[in-house]
Amino acid sequence: MPASASRLRIGSVGPVTTAAFARTVSMLSGMIRPGLPSPLRNLRPLIVASSRSAPSSVRARTAASSTAPECPQAIRAGSAVLAWNRCPRGGTCFRALAARRARPGTGFVKRSTQPLCTTETFDAAVDWRALHGDAFEGVRVVVTGGAGFIGSHLVEALVSLGAQVVAIDDLSGGDWANLDGFGASVERITASILDAERLGEAVAGSRYVFHQAALGSVPRSIKQPHRYFDVNFRGTLRVIEVSQRAGVGRLLFASSSSIYGNPPDDAAKREGMPLVPLSPYAATKACCEIALRTWTDSYDFDTVSLRYFNIFGPRQNANSAYAAVVAAFAKALHAGGQATIFGDGDQSRDFTYVANAVHANLLAARCGDDIRGSVFNVACGGSVSVNALYGHMAQLLDYTGPAPQHAPPRVGEVRSSRADLGAANAGIGYEPIVGFAPGMAETVRWYRAHLGPPAGPSEPDA
Repeated sequence: MPASASRLRIGSVGPVTTAAFARTVSMLSGMIRPGLPSPLRNLRPLIVASSRSAPSSVRARTAASSTAPECPQAIRAGSAVLAWNRCPRGGTCFRALAARRARPGTGFVKRSTQPLCTTETFDAAVDWRALHGDAFEGVRVVVTGGAGFIGSHLVEALVSLGAQVVAIDDLSGGDWANLDGFGASVERITASILDAERLGEAVAGSRYVFHQAALGSVPRSIKQPHRYFDVNFRGTLRVIEVSQRAGVGRLLFASSSSIYGNPPDDAAKREGMPLVPLSPYAATKACCEIALRTWTDSYDFDTVSLRYFNIFGPRQNANSAYAAVVAAFAKALHAGGQATIFGDGDQSRDFTYVANAVHANLLAARCGDDIRGSVFNVACGGSVSVNALYGHMAQLLDYTGPAPQHAPPRVGEVRSSRADLGAANAGIGYEPIVGFAPGMAETVRWYRAHLGPPAGPSEPDA
């Protein structure tokens, strides 16, 4: 067990959080609409909100359902029914926003240990104010890799929360077009994280640094190991040093589940497991985590590492030979071409919608507990095979083309990946806010709208 584990503290139970209510209301609003099949309309009575327990910001939105008859399938928390355990598609959902209690004064929610339901149909839109209030209002923050996939979503959330955002990116994998519409609300700096002078300009006066900048792709790191260590590891050292000297309050680092390698018996991956990186990319992330913890122990610098599990969503680049599997499948299927699956396709991933990664960063930044030097998994806690992913996306995209072709497995790829979220829930109150199905539906909608004319199939990063 790593030293960081001793820093995690689980307090006594307390009031139900605004976030729990907001998520429940969001689910209901996305499901109870005119024209839905009768089984979904029958879910109306499955939520009863008590005016004593509901936060004032949510009472008005739940008033319509507060007098509905109580359903025996509902999951109770105190005097309020917050969620149901009946799957909207007719099965049993064992984790559909199950009611949890929070620790007093933290707004953190305890997580159910039951598996995530992947048939949730609620909207993927997120109300960041409902989740994080005014915690970032007027706060200067830096997002490295701010023009990239995850970074741009983090910038978007921070802007909506009233933060003063500085985004730094060398545009090697990002595009300032991802931040179109923000205007002067985001300061843009086009520079590498290896440029200490420009990095210092960005970080000066900032309370938080969200370090997202990195070279991605396991296969490409196999071909370019020295470049990956130069950018990912040496670049992160530069971010750590500059941030520590500038007096940054907390540095949040985007790590990766790839550092676990292949655990025995396909066990869920926990933060205390030995790290067995199988690729240069994974090795750089492991080295960065060690450096972060070293700076915490040696200089009392507040750092937190978040291990992302296969993040997907809008703005993920599909126009690359090293595109991640969701983006590559979207491009191939949208174009009517033939996708490639490396290996037998039974390899599994804990596919996680990008809003969950953003939420975890925000929770970790504003956490008032002593979590210095800690690491947390960021995922949904489920497992979807690449074959199942392909079938799901083909259905969403109405694909009728040829079946996927299979190629030999690739060096450095893990066989299975599923996160245990217990430490993340206990430490920062993290639990997924958008499930696989609604996240994938939103992602496919985005690719339909943004993919250009067919340019031939792309190889997925499976």
